[in-house]
Amino acid sequence: MEKNTALYDEILKNGPSQTTLHIVLARMKGEGRINEVIKWCMTFLRVYPKDIHLRMLFAECYLAIGSVGQAEAEFLKVSSMINDLLPVYARLAGIYAKQKRFVEAAGEAEMFLAHHPDDSEMREILKIVEETRADGAAGPDPEWPVLPDDEEGSLVNFATPTIAELYFSQGQLDAAVETYERVLEEHPHDNVSAERLAQLKTQLETDSISETKASRNVHRQEKKVLAILEKWLPRVGEIKYG
Repeated sequence: MEKNTALYDEILKNGPSQTTLHIVLARMKGEGRINEVIKWCMTFLRVYPKDIHLRMLFAECYLAIGSVGQAEAEFLKVSSMINDLLPVYARLAGIYAKQKRFVEAAGEAEMFLAHHPDDSEMREILKIVEETRADGAAGPDPEWPVLPDDEEGSLVNFATPTIAELYFSQGQLDAAVETYERVLEEHPHDNVSAERLAQLKTQLETDSISETKASRNVHRQEKKVLAILEKWLPRVGEIKYG
């Protein structure tokens, strides 16, 4: 156990990747070191505030020690983060409707509408799906075409602010900008989308400037962690995990 503690602490103090961080903290929680996990979660959530797995672990640790109020606050943050990812249902509904996979399109649209019942885009897709069903389509068309991911313009008909924000939530700024540009081509007087496009372009320029510095920092951190692992490798076989 002492060897585990020393190894974990050394890795955590030297800036592990998010994947390594999740593994180490999960093992520490499994060994009953709840208060230490809480401390490290507090530290790393300042670095990765949108890491949903880390936030969940943080909330579960608070719950484990009986801090219900703090657990509730963290679970509410997780809920908010999940809500930000809900546009994935809208995107899938659009893809399935384009491919004539009507049952699946309806299912995804209904999932999104359960959280955003007033969304006009999803209601329109659901309406089209229901009308198609009424005309005799009982399920997915077995002949629906599979569109390659890299087919240029394959989703042009579904270029909407919802999809643009989905790209943004996934960190795909280039795709978000391109989608908003398509929206404005079709709706040149959409001032809200124009303003959002300007914000994203500014962010894209800023990110490109800082990207080189960030990549250098990550590389340095990775070298530190590798050095630690190489140092501990001869001892790893002796460690017994609980």
